[in-house]
Amino acid sequence: MNESIQTRIREYHEYVRHIFGLFITWFTFFISVNYVGIGWFASKGNDQGKGPSVELVGVMFGVQCVLAIGVCVMLLFYFYHAYEHIVSLQQADESMDKHLKGKTSMPRRVYMLSIFGGMLAIVTVLVTWLYLAFSWAHPH
Repeated sequence: MNESIQTRIREYHEYVRHIFGLFITWFTFFISVNYVGIGWFASKGNDQGKGPSVELVGVMFGVQCVLAIGVCVMLLFYFYHAYEHIVSLQQADESMDKHLKGKTSMPRRVYMLSIFGGMLAIVTVLVTWLYLAFSWAHPH
């Protein structure tokens, strides 16, 4: 394999792994903060007139969840395109075995399914925040 292409592929793999590791770290922190916040709000009940408005806090966390979903979508596109770029680099290498062209060791499916699962968790948190905010603000 051409050494410069091999170096570029290796760098891509390292960068993709680093970004995925950062995503997992960020996601763990983000979900933990949300669960703590939801637990705290749920334990307080509907204490009208004490502290910030339930709607305000719920909507604020909801907006953060929407932004987090946007980050996840951007990462899905990034990982998809990174995989395609690595494959195109491999195909550009004339010395590479024909049977290996179009294949890479980047676990794109694992990365993308993990991010999609994270998005589902964030959507669940978003729905929970909106339910808490508006069910307490407008009791039946």
